[in-house]
Amino acid sequence: WAIIASVAALGSVIWLLYFSTAFAIRRIDVVGSVTPDVLTEIQQLQGKNLFISSTEALEARLRTAQSSIRELAVYKGLPDTLRIEVGLRVPILRWKSGNEEYLVDATGVPFRRGTGTTETSVDETAPLVVDTANQSVMVGSPLVRPEFLDAIVTLHKEFPVRFPVSVDRFELGDSTFETKLITKDGWAVLLDTTRPIEAQLVAFGQVYGQFNSEIKEYVDLRLEGRAYYK
Repeated sequence: WAIIASVAALGSVIWLLYFSTAFAIRRIDVVGSVTPDVLTEIQQLQGKNLFISSTEALEARLRTAQSSIRELAVYKGLPDTLRIEVGLRVPILRWKSGNEEYLVDATGVPFRRGTGTTETSVDETAPLVVDTANQSVMVGSPLVRPEFLDAIVTLHKEFPVRFPVSVDRFELGDSTFETKLITKDGWAVLLDTTRPIEAQLVAFGQVYGQFNSEIKEYVDLRLEGRAYYK
């Protein structure tokens, strides 16, 4: 009888925890910005059992649905509350490959835009990098090295401040080791992103200060200690 009573008690506890409505999700708190698709995914959890719902599976689905999610935490609060905290990626540059355009954060991870999930002011002013080789981009996986990101951000910020030249975009070929800074006047500055950008800016200043009226196509700074223009 003791064994039967124990089994019955255990069964009652299991039924209470996993099959009764006592622990059905009735309240969902979302902290942070999510896309409409992600919000719909979250709302579908209403009424489901708090203990049966897998937080790991939920996190994976939400990250797939919204690639701008940088940090995600799911907490269960007894008896009926689910709390979801979302931290977003901050874009530092825009990346265009073919007809697709992405945003890239400081860790070099590309992600897609989403209504209400990026800071528009940051998005609109971020430098644009055009991949002329049209290489495929895997959202959520590192795309470029931090040194390249630092070089582009520095050039985008410093170039128009130090020289009376407006930057239109940056272009890549087969490698991120070299990049073209395309001016709004149509000519280019060829740079080596593996070398210190400051030294190349100094070299450009010397060439531009003396020969700016003669520059029609490009200034090549890729060879250390040399600068060529056409």
